[in-house]
Amino acid sequence: MGERNAVESARRSYSRIGASFSVMIVVWMALVFVLGIGISMLHREAAHWMWVSLLVSDCSFYLVAVPLAYLMLRSVPEEPTRKFGMTFGELFEWFLVSLAIVFVGGLLGNALAALFSGGMAQNRLDNIVGGIPAWLNILAVVVVGPIVEEWLCRKQIIARVRRYGERLAIVVSALVFALFHLNLYQFFYAFGLGLVLGYIYMRTSQLKYTIGLHMAINFLGSVVGPFFSDWSDAHSAALDAGDVSGPELVVGVAAMLYILLYLVAVVAGVVLLIVKCRRLEFYVTPAQLPKGTACSCAFVNAGMGVFITLTVFGMVLALMNVM
Repeated sequence: MGERNAVESARRSYSRIGASFSVMIVVWMALVFVLGIGISMLHREAAHWMWVSLLVSDCSFYLVAVPLAYLMLRSVPEEPTRKFGMTFGELFEWFLVSLAIVFVGGLLGNALAALFSGGMAQNRLDNIVGGIPAWLNILAVVVVGPIVEEWLCRKQIIARVRRYGERLAIVVSALVFALFHLNLYQFFYAFGLGLVLGYIYMRTSQLKYTIGLHMAINFLGSVVGPFFSDWSDAHSAALDAGDVSGPELVVGVAAMLYILLYLVAVVAGVVLLIVKCRRLEFYVTPAQLPKGTACSCAFVNAGMGVFITLTVFGMVLALMNVM
């Protein structure tokens, strides 16, 4: 009887988490839709400005949808834990691992998005990054996004379900993190990155490490990468035009060095990932679920079922360029 009660308690907790994130997604999308119509009525051209779309989406998400989800999540109690430190060297190793995951996951996401859409889908993240001012990109993507997402997906999920098993809590946190981006391009690397961030939070119980790592990855992907990509494009255009002047050569060399350094970091990250996977540590938790019941408790429930259905549907719409 005690084991059955523990399983049902876990199922209810995971269902509550799924329901909270489902409400968050619905409210977020509804507000974006309504505000988008309102802006179109007031100023038709403004509705197509990327920075306006970003502000509408982020304000709807951060100011309304996330607080509402948190109010629902509070009914699932947190598990108090001790905090542990992590050296800069350890964090840098996880940074290299994250680079490898983002690189491989990005290739997989791009390939599947092109396959499923017949090459017609567009990466919404690339459109956003390329269509907004640099300061807004840094504020929204590099600063605010990682802080809120780590607080929401690491602390609010893992702290509330880690009692049922550490591995399961990390996987659910990573899956929710990947799915609520509503973007197949980002799904695979977001899931892999979520596993890394979840493990770091599980072993330290400190968000400063996961936020810092998340910021670094976003900065590299949304600021540094596009910067050198633009340089490379400018260099190629100059060569095509027959311009091989000193400045253009410097630009080309800098872009090539960045690409080479990035690829070296990715290879190092793959090696470190293999090594670290053999050294992962997991501990038995106070309400560890019986063997064979974990996945059904986490995913076979109403809340998580609705959340997964909603987000997969959202990704399909994004592939069809509807969202």
